[in-house]
Amino acid sequence: MASISGKMQELKIISNVHHRHLVRLLGYCNKGPFLFLVHEYMDNGSLDQSLYGDKPVNLNWRGRFEIIYGTARGLAYLHEQYHITIIHRNIKTSNILLDNEFHPKIADFRMIRLLPEDKTHMSTKVAGSIGYVAPEYAVHGKLSKKVDTYSFGLVVLEIISGKR
Repeated sequence: MASISGKMQELKIISNVHHRHLVRLLGYCNKGPFLFLVHEYMDNGSLDQSLYGDKPVNLNWRGRFEIIYGTARGLAYLHEQYHITIIHRNIKTSNILLDNEFHPKIADFRMIRLLPEDKTHMSTKVAGSIGYVAPEYAVHGKLSKKVDTYSFGLVVLEIISGKR
């Protein structure tokens, strides 16, 4: 578990990141050793719930495409359009939330890492969900934008196939 000072650093970053395909931070409460974040409400829960939940949603191909495209735009913002490269490190179906019109928003920024401007990659302790972690990251701890791209590719396969 990250320290409160580490969480406050994360909080500063995510409170300044604004994109239509990223979940918006509305507020927070820092009480003792706890930090509670308040994000916008997403009517349709997670993509994971929509694909595999108790009551799966029958998404048509257009809807699936829009979820893929919107998620890709959110990742592109984190990787290319924000003033510093942000690597999410935990892209998976349960971290893609859907609003009332099934527009996707990337959520859960607990594991983000900032990539310095002069670097294409960095070495770090491996984090992320088993099954979504890129092989070069899992084996060598080499973190780059490709780690998120690999995870996103797996999410795309899940969206298309409807299978985990």
